[in-house]
This record gives sequence, C-alpha cells and structure tokens, in this order.
Amino acid sequence: MPFQTFNAGESAYAVFRPKGAGRKPLPAILFLHGKGESGTDGRQVKVGLPPRLLAAPDDWPFLVVCPQKPEADRLWPEYQDLLKAVLADVDARFRTDPARRYLTGLSQGGNGTLTLATALPWRFAALAPVCGWADPMRTARQLKGIPTWLFHGTHDAIVPASCSTAIVDCMVRPDLRGDDPAPRLTLYPGVGHNAWDAAYAEPELPAWLLSHRVAG
Repeated sequence: MPFQTFNAGESAYAVFRPKGAGRKPLPAILFLHGKGESGTDGRQVKVGLPPRLLAAPDDWPFLVVCPQKPEADRLWPEYQDLLKAVLADVDARFRTDPARRYLTGLSQGGNGTLTLATALPWRFAALAPVCGWADPMRTARQLKGIPTWLFHGTHDAIVPASCSTAIVDCMVRPDLRGDDPAPRLTLYPGVGHNAWDAAYAEPELPAWLLSHRVAG
C-alpha cells in the first residue's frame, strides 16, 4: 500500500515510506492538510503533497507523516496534543534523521506550518507553507533562523496572497533577519486558492528541503 495507517492514541495518521528505505535514518516531512480534508476518514492523503508522492515517488526520498485533524473549523494550533502524540508514535516506530525534518502544509495547514514550527517536539530544518497565513511580525520573530519557502496564488480569494507577502516583508527586515538567508516566495500568477498542485510539483522543492539541516 502506498500509505500505511497507524494509531497514536485515538488519532490515526498515514505514513508514506520512500522506495528503497533501509535501516539508515530517513529525512522526514510532517504534512498538515487543509480544511476540506478534516475528519476521521483518511482523506488527508487526497490533496496536496500526498498525491504528488504517488505521482513522482522517486523525487521524494522522505518518510512523510500525514496526520488528520478531526474538525474543519478548528485550526491546527488547537491540535498540538494530537500532533505531539503522532510524532511520539512516529519516533517509536521509525528511524528518522533529527537533523533533516521538515514541515509543510496547505491553507489551514499553511497556517499550522507558520504557527507551529517552533512549538512541536521535532526541530524543523526548513518550512514550506502553501497559501498560509499568520501574524506577520510574530511569525518573522518565531521563524528566525529557519529557512522558509512560501507559495501562494496571486488570485487567491480565500487566503489572499498578501498574507504571504506580508510575512516575507517582515522576515527580510534587517533588525529581524540578521545573517539569516532571505526567505523564498513563489507567487503563481492567475492562480486561486489551489496553489498546492503547482507548489508540490516544483522540481527544486525536495532538493531545497534536503539542502537544509538542523545545526548542532
């Protein structure tokens, strides 16, 4: 099966294992889905990164963890306990490389990526929020030192592209950036809320993630 399902307490999550995974610790991605994939039915693997994993598995040499939040109208920050339980279960079942763990998500998952990057047990080497939003200044301070590549459609009527551009504007401020590398921002002209199909098809994205490691 392309995805395996495991239980972490009362929460089920799906895992994608790359081809040829051996005994060496694997780089890992935590993927946070959007509003429409909420529930308890496993549909978090139907949209965004998971379909891309199936379409181009050789491009993604990661263990990809896909939790599902139960309620559509509650955001990911309200499910920190669920995420912590999932990550603890992943740590018990799999060998992942602590220096090569990454966080990405779309829409509500983009918000979760931006707001939870420093709140979870895993330390993330890089982030890839897609059509997300968060308080720009607070986010710039929290993400200092974490390489970030943001994606957004210019015609997004649900989460305006200005949500991403405002975050980038704060992140590049000299008083906040310091010696950090500048964030990357990719805007898709004419694209609406579904920026994820284009974002996860970016040929550079997997290698860009892998180019970053947690120091120390």
